[in-house]
Amino acid sequence: MKVPQEITRLLDGGGSFLLTSHESPDSDALGSMLALASLLESLGKKVSLYCSDNVPAFLRFLPGSEKISSDLGGDFDALVVLDCPVPSRAGSRFGEYAASCGTEIAIIDHHKEQPSPGAVKWVETSAPATGIMVYEIFKAFDAQIPPAAATCIYAAISGDTGSFRFSNATPECFRVAAEMVSLGADPEKISSAIYENQSLERMELLARVLATLKTDKTGKVGWVRIDKEMFESTRTTREDSEGMVDLPMSVKGVCVALLFRQERDGDNLFWKASIRSRGDIDVSEVASMFGGGGHKNAAGFTFKCGTDEALEKILKAVDGG
Repeated sequence: MKVPQEITRLLDGGGSFLLTSHESPDSDALGSMLALASLLESLGKKVSLYCSDNVPAFLRFLPGSEKISSDLGGDFDALVVLDCPVPSRAGSRFGEYAASCGTEIAIIDHHKEQPSPGAVKWVETSAPATGIMVYEIFKAFDAQIPPAAATCIYAAISGDTGSFRFSNATPECFRVAAEMVSLGADPEKISSAIYENQSLERMELLARVLATLKTDKTGKVGWVRIDKEMFESTRTTREDSEGMVDLPMSVKGVCVALLFRQERDGDNLFWKASIRSRGDIDVSEVASMFGGGGHKNAAGFTFKCGTDEALEKILKAVDGG
């Protein structure tokens, strides 16, 4: 994996940067942002960090996460969008800002979707995580990776490989992860922060979600559902549903898992579907049929029809695949 010269030129030549990633950030999104910020600051650059959503409670242990803001503005030499292909995926406000500010944009991503036209792009679909791409940027600058950045890169890789359980957990993942441990990342502390630090409210939501678990007649597709009433009654938010898409995958025989989550945009309600798969089932192609996208084994999309209608279409798409 080689960092394109256009990326190193942009990062080396600029003096100030605004870094961001997608809405509902996960450990790869935030870990990649924070690690790259660490590199740029070590090179004497001015760095601001933006996220349209609050940092999830389980990721606030990441060093530097307190610097992430939901405020936009200021003058920057470049905007760097990590772990998503287009600025609008970082939220509508950021999408509008990126389109109007006239600042150069860089995309550093590993999804299959077509990246934003006109941007400086590094899209490496074979990369298991954007965090590994940031690791390669450190190497391209011959820069030392400090313990804080090592923690962020390890968390990024661990998150996008399902704690090294998914098919994208390549030998490269383990080599980089081992190097991050040697540089100060603590696997036990990282794992404990992500998986063993859950609120009672989240556990109550989990119980409600498990009650919705169903499979299709073949037993190969499973799904769970969270509506607004479930969030309200358990006093939880969408960040508390992180990882629940994996619940159906723990059922014997299930190879495609779905989470339907109801969300609100102002006065309007809509549904977001997260979809996961095993092996050669490419759910990014299914998601693209609904205007979404993602990875081969992890993707998502939004829809406004009822979940039963959407599920019927999804099952047909999965069977067709």
